[in-house]
Amino acid sequence: MVDIKEAVCLAGDVAGSFVPLIDVATTTIKKIIEICEAADYNQNICDVLTVRVKITSAALESLRRRKQKRKENDKVFHDAFHKFIYVLEEIKKFTTKISKIHGFKKYTTAISVKENFIRLTDEYDKAMNDLHFTMAVANDEQRRIEKEALEEDIVEFEEYLKTMNKKVDNIDGKVDNILDGVQYIQNCITDKAVLHGAKKIDSIDLVSPPRPNPDDVRSGGVPDVVRIALNICRGLVFLQRAEILHHDLKCENILMTRTLEPKIYKFDSARYDYGKTTTVGNKSDDTVRWLAPEKLSNPNTRYTTQCEIFSFSMLLWELVFEKVPYKSMEKVEMIREHVIKGGREIIRFGKSTPEISELQEGYRRIICDSWKHNPHERLSFLKILDMLEELHSSISCLDRNHNKTN
Repeated sequence: MVDIKEAVCLAGDVAGSFVPLIDVATTTIKKIIEICEAADYNQNICDVLTVRVKITSAALESLRRRKQKRKENDKVFHDAFHKFIYVLEEIKKFTTKISKIHGFKKYTTAISVKENFIRLTDEYDKAMNDLHFTMAVANDEQRRIEKEALEEDIVEFEEYLKTMNKKVDNIDGKVDNILDGVQYIQNCITDKAVLHGAKKIDSIDLVSPPRPNPDDVRSGGVPDVVRIALNICRGLVFLQRAEILHHDLKCENILMTRTLEPKIYKFDSARYDYGKTTTVGNKSDDTVRWLAPEKLSNPNTRYTTQCEIFSFSMLLWELVFEKVPYKSMEKVEMIREHVIKGGREIIRFGKSTPEISELQEGYRRIICDSWKHNPHERLSFLKILDMLEELHSSISCLDRNHNKTN
């Protein structure tokens, strides 16, 4: 607080004439913090920038409380303040671009993100010096922390860009229209009594289809689950690029085409990620089985990409174990309390071959890293996509090796 008081003493006399500028700076800082707290990617970079602007925010609030005015305007201080606001606006633009997947197209290489970060922090330090806000200028320890955060995010961002170039850019062609199978299915069942001239089959004559052996790479089980999960994830990345959150992810809302291609369905609750959030339904609403703990704790909490990732992890569990989450818990309040306290479903696979066990472990790791209690510790959709792609590639190799031996 001593540094803040010193800064205010130097600039306090002109505070009265700078109140409008202080308001602009404060509003911009609040927006930067909101953007960084909602970041889906490059969270380390966003965190260090949040620390920077929060320190400055304290100085601005102290400056605002000074009522004295100088007889003459301090032009140097006035110009410095305008420069400071300009730098804040640049930081806001920067964090907007790097924190969301739809902003990635602004960068062709990870090094450009690094260069922009260094330029902005240097300009920020200069603006702080010009305003005599010395407490907001990064010291050696802060710069070390920022360098580590930057290097960690840059490595990951480079992988994201590779994923975007190789896989996500082709999602439009792979996903086509997410609901293109819905109309086909509806058209096939226009008449419940007659289905394209087929005879009605009595339910007594129906038998359950043979279940695949999970140890056989070619007969379904985990390999099919991975392929379906991968295609669903591609669809969700497609939605993320369009800034859309589904809000109701579960197997019930995934339709399957005749070729077993999944199609994301039921967009009744879907919103743009910047749109009005949805709240948890009544106490009998089964949706709570897939909801993130932060949303269960406070229904009015904004539904974020991290909430969507948590729901996807529950869908992945539901997909592989073929049952509704927390089936033994009938009361919604029991589920809510269980999840809020950190409880999750049990992931237990049966005995299998070493190859299938390795696939199961990879799938389990994706689920566990996606339903973590802290939203910012959960995997990103692009990371999940990359991990599912690796599992799918492993299955293809196993399948080829199996065919060679036969």
